[in-house]
Amino acid sequence: ILESVDIHPGDELFMFGYPLGYEANEAGYPILRSGKIASYPILPCSIYKTFLLDVDVFQGNSGGPVIFYEKNRYIKDVESKKYYNFIAGLVSQEGEHREYTETINEEKIIKTKLSIAVVIHSRYIKETIDLLKEKR
Repeated sequence: ILESVDIHPGDELFMFGYPLGYEANEAGYPILRSGKIASYPILPCSIYKTFLLDVDVFQGNSGGPVIFYEKNRYIKDVESKKYYNFIAGLVSQEGEHREYTETINEEKIIKTKLSIAVVIHSRYIKETIDLLKEKR
């Protein structure tokens, strides 16, 4: 699907989650956020199992779906009069830089938040579900 719709860096994706346990309302709905694909290349999935999304992400976003939604998309310079709406992946972790320092008296880990979500391609979600179906 990603290839047929010509998904590429800079495309906007949407994600649902519960950052730090927050909910959108009393009914418990997740919070919708959006960001742009921030890594290249993202295909083929067999080589690049994850891609990066430029969005603030927190604990509680992990496992949330990442959705592509667009209307009248241009694919190879031709406007498509369709709606595209599919799960592109799921958030697996928050991107961060870790710096380790060590002295005689202490060890420190300094974590710097990168505002990047690491997203696993939906292909692997489908493969996992299919494996679970086979086990039944």
